[in-house]
Amino acid sequence: MTNPYDGPRPDGEPLSSPDDPPQPRYSTYPVDGSGLRPGYADPDPAWAGDSNAAGYAPPTPGYYAPDPAAALAVPPRQKPTHTSGQPFGWSPDAPYGRDHATGEPLSNKRKIIAALGELFLGCFGAGRLYIGDLRTGLAMAGLTVAAIFASVVFAYGWMLWVALGFWWVVDFILIASGHVRDGDGRKLK
Repeated sequence: MTNPYDGPRPDGEPLSSPDDPPQPRYSTYPVDGSGLRPGYADPDPAWAGDSNAAGYAPPTPGYYAPDPAAALAVPPRQKPTHTSGQPFGWSPDAPYGRDHATGEPLSNKRKIIAALGELFLGCFGAGRLYIGDLRTGLAMAGLTVAAIFASVVFAYGWMLWVALGFWWVVDFILIASGHVRDGDGRKLK
């Protein structure tokens, strides 16, 4: 590609003569060797190579420039702590943390696992037994055994199955929506 500035000017005169110093390619201003654009003044000669000429004091003896590698070093990660020294969010009444929205203590049991246990084995109270609500879980398992026994021996076993099915669906909805607490009264995660 040729330099567009090498051609003649609009008035017909050449831009440069063979005696002129070579110009850098694609330059929009002539360079005269000083490295300055036209219209810019030479810098103050007092600045040339003398850092103290502008009135700055020399560096203090014993001062060293900071190590650039030390500025890039990453400090070791630490857990945030309370003033008591315990990890953030921990307290004796909330050993598994707190809910971010309400501040209530959280359980170590998962809501999704309890809901799936209730969905697939709810007639045996699996979801309630998982979260530690033994009384309700054993009552559901006992009602299932009673419904099986009543279906085999008596003719009225279907009523127990209807009651158990209703309880099963309502209990699944309560667990899945987060309205059930664990055995210690903590909110499920």
